[in-house]
Parts: sequence; structure tokens; C-alpha cells
Amino acid sequence: MIRTFTATDACGNTATAQQKITVQDKKAPVFVNVPNMTIECDDAINLPEPNVSDNCDQHVTLTHREFHSRTV
Repeated sequence: MIRTFTATDACGNTATAQQKITVQDKKAPVFVNVPNMTIECDDAINLPEPNVSDNCDQHVTLTHREFHSRTV
């Protein structure tokens, strides 16, 4: 982003200066909740997606991989 300032004196003389503003996103998204759940082995897996927020992006892409293990 470029911001331009203009100063004008009583005689109408002007001067301008530009300020360059660089926006950086150095903070990773944050998970708000990732609940652990226990289900029966014959239950359908229908679990809610966790909530995620980011300080610069309102539309964070959420993906997941599943690792299946059995507890005996």
C-alpha cells in the first residue's frame, strides 16, 4: 500500500511525501477447538469440523487426513 501526504503552506506551496506500507502475515492460523471423541466401531464417522481462525485471512482452507487405528 502506498500512502501519499501533501503539505500546503499559506502561500500555496506544496510538498508531497510517500509512505510505503508492507503488510506481512507471519502468524499461523489457530485451531479454536479440536474435540477428541469416542465412537463405537460400527458407528458412522460423522464428526464436526474444528473451528479455525486467522488474523489476516477470513477464508482459511481446512484439509484433513485420517489415520485409522483400532483399540482392542
